[in-house]
Amino acid sequence: MSKYLTLFLNGCDGSRWNLTDETEGVLLRPGPQKFIDAPARTFWLETSSGSSYQGMRFDRRDPVFSVQIYHPNPLVWADIDSRFRMALGMVGEDQFELEAHTSYGVRRLKMRLLTEPIAYASADYEKKDPYITHDSTLGISAACENPFWESDPLEYTWTLSSGSSGEVTWQIENRGDVEVWWKAFATAPGYWTFQDRSYGQKIYAKTTPPFNRALDDADRDQWIPTLLAGEDCSIDTDPDEPTLVAANGAPVQARWQSNGFLYPIRPRLRPTDADAAFTASVTGANPGAAVTLWVPRRYTRPFGVSV
Repeated sequence: MSKYLTLFLNGCDGSRWNLTDETEGVLLRPGPQKFIDAPARTFWLETSSGSSYQGMRFDRRDPVFSVQIYHPNPLVWADIDSRFRMALGMVGEDQFELEAHTSYGVRRLKMRLLTEPIAYASADYEKKDPYITHDSTLGISAACENPFWESDPLEYTWTLSSGSSGEVTWQIENRGDVEVWWKAFATAPGYWTFQDRSYGQKIYAKTTPPFNRALDDADRDQWIPTLLAGEDCSIDTDPDEPTLVAANGAPVQARWQSNGFLYPIRPRLRPTDADAAFTASVTGANPGAAVTLWVPRRYTRPFGVSV
């Protein structure tokens, strides 16, 4: 490894291992796979003259890598070997993560074991008692529910200083190369509205030309049901997650009349871009009403791919 990349493994048990510094006894071996670009596939429709591109999707990332475990003292080696294996957790059950430190900041990739690790089996010398050499390898096959490397999310907050209504506009950003779905927390009582612009994304069709809503929804707003006292609300626009969850368990989403947030934040969005303005507003609130917005930061690679 160069001096510009440091890679840690953060175990499910809270342990932390520097895989680029052999002084800790565990060193990343050459040839890791599925570490860099997020795996993806494209879809095509056969035509009379060839094929027509239909779209793409990201697949599950399955990293494969191995580490070298060594210490001159056989008993210390055995302890390191045991603790590192426990850091990976039970197959399929526990999560651990890789953490990359580069000039682009800190990015993390969460994963869990896909199959059992392969120990003491990659070289002829490992077919003997491992205490003899106190130098062994461990092959790891993992799987990521989220195929993207992530940095800590960006956080934006606002508080209503006086009156019962107000509005805030933030210049948000998504400098990564993949779209992200924002999260928020809004206090009750109040009637909140949030920006849900299309960013030009042609996701939803219409029955009339131009057959998409990218232009129609360029400045779209979306309200959420009026929050009653005690219904401080967590909002997650990811379509795979519950959207509205009240602190007191009230069925806020059931009052939404089948509405919802439609659009993720586009990739390569700078805060100086014309469509970077994100507006949240509230009416029927009390002074001190507040909202916090979180914008995830995701990347297909552990470094680079950022504007």
